[in-house]
Amino acid sequence: MFNLIELKNLKDINDALILSETHVVVIDCYTSWCGPCKMLTPKLDKLQLNYDKTNTKVQCYKLNLEENDEIKKWADENKVESVPTIFIYKKGTDVSRVEGANIDKIEKEINEKLNTNK
Repeated sequence: MFNLIELKNLKDINDALILSETHVVVIDCYTSWCGPCKMLTPKLDKLQLNYDKTNTKVQCYKLNLEENDEIKKWADENKVESVPTIFIYKKGTDVSRVEGANIDKIEKEINEKLNTNK
């Protein structure tokens, strides 16, 4: 069982952005056919579990870009050009983006955001 929450629509995305006022929010944009995306999921899940165990204010989400037209439009508006693309939000703002399944880079970006006030 995964600890990642699946975002299904714009309301879910907006709720995640509200949470980013108090947490670092990670949104993993993926597609069902993407091999690197499938390899990244258990790594992100493990990362989320580690943050949960230490009560660190991080929440990771999954966003299937094929889910529906409003998700596709959101991806276009946010210039998602490849998958996986990981957005990291803090205080309601997109503060970082990582393209590719590099879990070390993703974790570094998250930890940097945890240690800054911006």
